[in-house]
Amino acid sequence: MPMTQAKRVVRSDLWLNPVFDARLAQEQDISLGVFPVRGNPAAAWDMLAGAHVYHVSAAKDELPQEWFATGELIARCPRLFCVSSSGAGYDTVDVPACTAAGIAVVNQAGGNADSVAEHTLAMLLSLAGPLSLAGVDPRARTLLNAMHVSAAIVIVALIVILRAENLGGTPQPVKPVARLAAQPG
Repeated sequence: MPMTQAKRVVRSDLWLNPVFDARLAQEQDISLGVFPVRGNPAAAWDMLAGAHVYHVSAAKDELPQEWFATGELIARCPRLFCVSSSGAGYDTVDVPACTAAGIAVVNQAGGNADSVAEHTLAMLLSLAGPLSLAGVDPRARTLLNAMHVSAAIVIVALIVILRAENLGGTPQPVKPVARLAAQPG
């Protein structure tokens, strides 16, 4: 492919942070096509047939199987040289089929790590926060109080993990939660 030829990135209309499209729009030699996952397969196949890069959702429960990056899809995309999976994993990508066709596979994991960390911490804090126990059976109060203590212990553990300052050994999914939990205030 000559360097002057525009590169065509194609993705489905499943939700993706708008910054993805905005960032690609800044590049003069990249065009973006967004196809509907439901309702118009002919339009989708027209876009995919000219794609150099297919940015596919890793969410196998959201993306119809027709749009998984399989050998069948690859056969209909003669210009494809990269499949880019967004999200945690690449369940919607047949890596051996891509490899056999000489197509690079990349994964954009961690793009929503901060949002997941915020959500996780909010859920933990909701368990640790005070509940109105009026009208609750006295036997259930003991259990609910124990749940508050357990959630508080988890939060403290996350803070300790972060404050160790050496995040090299911390499992990747824990880092954003621990970082957020350790912030003052």
